Amino acid sequence: ASIIKGKKIAIIASDNGIGHIKRSIILANKLASIYKKTKFIFFADQSKIIKLKNEIKLIDNIQFKNYSPNIENLLRLKNPFNNILSSLPDLKNYHIVISDNLPEVLLKNTNTILFANFLWSNVYGNQKKKYQLKIKNLLEKYKPITFQNYLFGMKLSNYGSKIIHKI
Repeated sequence: ASIIKGKKIAIIASDNGIGHIKRSIILANKLASIYKKTKFIFFADQSKIIKLKNEIKLIDNIQFKNYSPNIENLLRLKNPFNNILSSLPDLKNYHIVISDNLPEVLLKNTNTILFANFLWSNVYGNQKKKYQLKIKNLLEKYKPITFQNYLFGMKLSNYGSKIIHKI
């Protein structure tokens, strides 16, 4: 618990749909309510955060920065791995990064915790075998701590992820 006290934490969510952002806001709110001296910077599509404001109260000590690269479009282009990687903000100055379904973040900050019930590389994997292999290699190399739903999370442990909690 004290590993994040007084630190600078980045939370970044995929903008494909609204579920990743919603789940990440709930997590950010919970952490920010416990660790009031920790600085949380939340990277997400601002228009989707505004839509969620009526549903989810936002905690004061979370700073929001717009991140809306249109992941769905980037996945459909020729090189989704590099497209997503180049869309990411600079994350090297954060103590911890929490990423909702963007494993490419590991190349911006290796101290990343991943939330992923599935991988975009597997959703689009049939068309993008190279992308699937790059993500697999990335997870095997960095072995991120990963949280996923126990009911429908894919078997990311096959990719080297340390599944420490199935929620």
